[in-house]
Amino acid sequence: MIEELALHQRLVAAVHAAGRAYRTAIALRFLRGRAPHEIARELGVPVKTVHTRIERGIERLRARLAPDRDAWIVLLELARPAPLSAPSLRSHSCSP
Repeated sequence: MIEELALHQRLVAAVHAAGRAYRTAIALRFLRGRAPHEIARELGVPVKTVHTRIERGIERLRARLAPDRDAWIVLLELARPAPLSAPSLRSHSCSP
């Protein structure tokens, strides 16, 4: 349990260090379960911008958490948003 909490703290620190735009997009997508089009509407940016911020934010997390890669993947799985309604696919890729 203590090890899980330590991993969670490192993940949170890495998200904070990713930068405001990336942190916001990642938090809205993975913690609040918002769809990219909802995030775009809320932030007043194009959907493509949201996809880019999520992708780049995840790249930054991967680089920062490389030693804990397996652990952070498990933690991200726990924070996985609920599936979006059909026909959308639950993804953080560039597809709308």
